[in-house]
Amino acid sequence: MKQEKQIKPINILHIDSYDKYGGAQKSTVNSLKAIKSALKSSQPNSKYNFNFYVIHNNNKIYEEELNNLNIPNFSIKMKNFGDIAAIIKISRFLKKYKINIVIFHSSRDHMLGGIACFLSGKKIIKILTRHVAYNISFLKGFLIYHLLTDHYIAISKYIKNILIDDLKINPDKITVIYDIRFADDIYDITDTADTTGVNAGKYADKDMDRDKIDTVGIGTDKYRDKADEIKNHVKKELNIPEEMKIVSIIGRLSNEKGHITFLNAAKFIIKKRKDIKFMIIGDGDLFADIKEFITNNKLSDYIIMLGFKKNVEQYIEASDLIIVPSGLEGLGGIIVESCMRKKAVIASNVGGIPEIINDGLTGILFEKDDFHELADKILNVIDDEKMLSELGNNCCKKITEEFNPYKLAEENINLYLRLLKLESLNI
Repeated sequence: MKQEKQIKPINILHIDSYDKYGGAQKSTVNSLKAIKSALKSSQPNSKYNFNFYVIHNNNKIYEEELNNLNIPNFSIKMKNFGDIAAIIKISRFLKKYKINIVIFHSSRDHMLGGIACFLSGKKIIKILTRHVAYNISFLKGFLIYHLLTDHYIAISKYIKNILIDDLKINPDKITVIYDIRFADDIYDITDTADTTGVNAGKYADKDMDRDKIDTVGIGTDKYRDKADEIKNHVKKELNIPEEMKIVSIIGRLSNEKGHITFLNAAKFIIKKRKDIKFMIIGDGDLFADIKEFITNNKLSDYIIMLGFKKNVEQYIEASDLIIVPSGLEGLGGIIVESCMRKKAVIASNVGGIPEIINDGLTGILFEKDDFHELADKILNVIDDEKMLSELGNNCCKKITEEFNPYKLAEENINLYLRLLKLESLNI
């Protein structure tokens, strides 16, 4: 009698205590899309059955995105670092679903989930995905990074170096895996959704060479073929004259993102010319302050605040130039999203940004906080369509090679298997 193949279940839980939908949440959604599609291509020969779960903090947009992907997700209120009720609920979840690996995305969920792992009495591998480059206090660093973590995923080489230099983390415990920020543009995993949430999507056929997937043309199928139509639609929606240029900043409205630098550069440029519209897309703590700055400086005719936009892609497509003036940036996910649509980017020379932007080749760098330099560089290229096109095309080529979602998905999967001391998959 033929012996049935033994399939080992592997249960992986993401915990995210942030109550708003942002770059880290989008990256997790896209990672799960790409990982599920990659795993589908390895079936029916796989020795493993991967099950993914997410615990979030009543994050409704995140919940909707996960539901669309058929990822089981649960809301647990995580109020602070000492939320005993949250710890107990997470611990019960870990035991009920026999979780093998927990992946954390911020200090709060890391503390709560890390303690819950110990209380569960189970041997659970604890992974921290480090998205940001903030300084870490000694106490937090000792408790969370040394006592409650088995391994680290750094989203850039810059963040890996911070973990090593500032927290003295063993380099062997750190794996650099870039964020997956453009899975939607290569395939549509919801085309043939099934009950497991795992489906082939448009390009999940094993016969396709995923190393050559860049020949699809990132952003082309979904956006570039309709670039003029999208741009006209956005300009009509926002009542922007057709001849006006659009310069945009996209991201959370917080101090480290450099919105004040952007505003001061815009103010300087507006004094020189009136044919540029500046768009601010995002929400956050600085919303009222930025609105007040625009009003007080009488810039309302030239600067538009759009707030949070779920379909941010169309506003990227409508822009002539994307600005990323961060004072602190682990990598710069919005740069990846912009470059995949072949949009030129001007960004501050900080953190992990230079891992994407080679000055003058794949984008333009300026020194952080220097709004005069930023204004000059915007004015130097905004009318040079050839330069803008070259920068966008060069950056698109770079990210399709280094940020291929299937390659990054395979790196994630095989990291999980390595930490569980299991055989890697050849996907």
